[in-house]
Amino acid sequence: MGSAGANARASAHTYVSQLRAAFSRRPTFFGFYVGAGDTRFRGENEQLDRELRAARVPHVFRVYPGGHDNTVWTAHATGWLRLALAHLAPAD
Repeated sequence: MGSAGANARASAHTYVSQLRAAFSRRPTFFGFYVGAGDTRFRGENEQLDRELRAARVPHVFRVYPGGHDNTVWTAHATGWLRLALAHLAPAD
């Protein structure tokens, strides 16, 4: 991003330590997934999962067969959308 500070502000890893408290104040569903063959982002996503688990931040993470492509995302999009919708507060 151009500087160490800007890089840190652009990284989800920077905020992990704050998320547990933030999610308890404002209940938040946090979930993400990656393809097992995704050489671009799998390692980063696995690292984030480890950091979230260590910080006891509630989240869902999955690794699915496939790579960094639409076949992985579209195969699981409906299930993840349903999961997210299930976490929404009921309408009053």
